Amino acid sequence: MTPQAYNFCKPDRIIKGKDHLASDMEQRLVAWWNSACELAPKKWQKLASTPFETAFNGFSNQRAGDILADLEETDLGYRVTLNGTEGKHCLLVLTRPLAIRLVALVTGGSLEEELLDRDLTVIEEAVADYVTQQLFLPSLQESWRETAPLELGHPAREANPKWSKVFAADEKVVVGTFVAKIGAFESSWKWILPQDELLKLVANEPMAQVANNADVLARLKALVNGIRVEIVVQLGSVQVPVAQLSRLRPGDLIMLDQSINEPITAQIAGIKKFEGWPGRVGQRQAFRISRLDG
Repeated sequence: MTPQAYNFCKPDRIIKGKDHLASDMEQRLVAWWNSACELAPKKWQKLASTPFETAFNGFSNQRAGDILADLEETDLGYRVTLNGTEGKHCLLVLTRPLAIRLVALVTGGSLEEELLDRDLTVIEEAVADYVTQQLFLPSLQESWRETAPLELGHPAREANPKWSKVFAADEKVVVGTFVAKIGAFESSWKWILPQDELLKLVANEPMAQVANNADVLARLKALVNGIRVEIVVQLGSVQVPVAQLSRLRPGDLIMLDQSINEPITAQIAGIKKFEGWPGRVGQRQAFRISRLDG
């Protein structure tokens, strides 16, 4: 059985750095991001003299489609590879007003002049790319203190992060929200990671170090037991011509290839695990397992 998701926090619940945290894993995640915020001003000093501050403002786990839908059309996004794994990326998102001010300061500008929210020039976009590589990514990577290695690299700008294809719409992601402050100006930036990959990184502790630690083993067992796995029950399937498909309307009846005398299947992560029979419990549809498969 492949773990599909870990509920870092209750849906839509935002975890603040000073709030009570529900688990050791959440504490470690918050500690990482707080450390990144402490390191960022030091990285910024190499780019410009005007003080820059950033603070962790909470995180949540959501569907990728929901969090991307909340982004602005003008936000700047960067697709970042995670440990060089093909197809595994994170997404760094800056508001355009924040990017404009960072670019202005790095290129010798001043916050005393009025900085309007506008499209960036090609040169300004290149400077924004440079700031991302020199400020945000090093702060996040160098503040990582877990046993499992973390390598963030190859940032590529997303033309419009709101419509990014970095994540599948239903994929669970962990969203860290941060506040950046430059003088009297404040804005936010986001760090979005695939939840399953983050779980592997944060939960990855060498068993040789914890084998004799009953407390750690108990917490790991509780963590594994808390992982939520989606079971998909497939009623049946059928192939139809495209012409027929285009004519389907509400109320039409589709005949499936599945016989009523044959059990239906339940899958986990696309792998068949159970056979059984459909039914109901009260007003809820149900599935009675008749055989384990694998």
